[in-house]
Amino acid sequence: MKKRKKRRAKRRIFPKILITILVLAAICAGLYFLGFWGFENGRIRIGKKTEVQVDETPVAYIKNANQYLYVNKDGYVLEAIESKPTDMPEIKGFEFTQIAVGQPLTCENQATLDYALKVIKDLRMYSLKMDSVAASEDTQLIMYNGRVKILLGENNRTDEKISDLSNFFDQIEGMDGTLDMKEISDNNLGYTFKKNK
Repeated sequence: MKKRKKRRAKRRIFPKILITILVLAAICAGLYFLGFWGFENGRIRIGKKTEVQVDETPVAYIKNANQYLYVNKDGYVLEAIESKPTDMPEIKGFEFTQIAVGQPLTCENQATLDYALKVIKDLRMYSLKMDSVAASEDTQLIMYNGRVKILLGENNRTDEKISDLSNFFDQIEGMDGTLDMKEISDNNLGYTFKKNK
């Protein structure tokens, strides 16, 4: 009698295990088709795959070989054109490790590139036009407008510096010289402009 009871118990457990496996398989298949998990680059991805929405508004450009490439506020390359843009700044002084349409620019000094993009965003907010925003030594930036060279220095209270610049830019626009804005100035005092001889 005991052996029969054991056999019946085994027969009852087996269908439950089989049903559990089938239910789990169905759940996994559903999640796979819904995009909640899958395989990417040889790794298992868990979580819904989301597509990045890229802003199609160009704010700057870079030159690569004989092409000019539009770049958006987040550093994504939008498209390649043949003629040089005249209504936005050129991003210069970076050694890019990735330049591909639809992908973000990457470089060895990524923090300085992010800084340059932030400066370009601030310039647009105050409707200030620059010919270029360039990386200089270490993490410093230099802007150019005609023959005016503007030393921004490192990423330190940059939004305040650009705000200050908007207050007196019309006084130096068209001049020939260097404006030193590496250190923040209170009440527009302390910035120095040195004319070229």
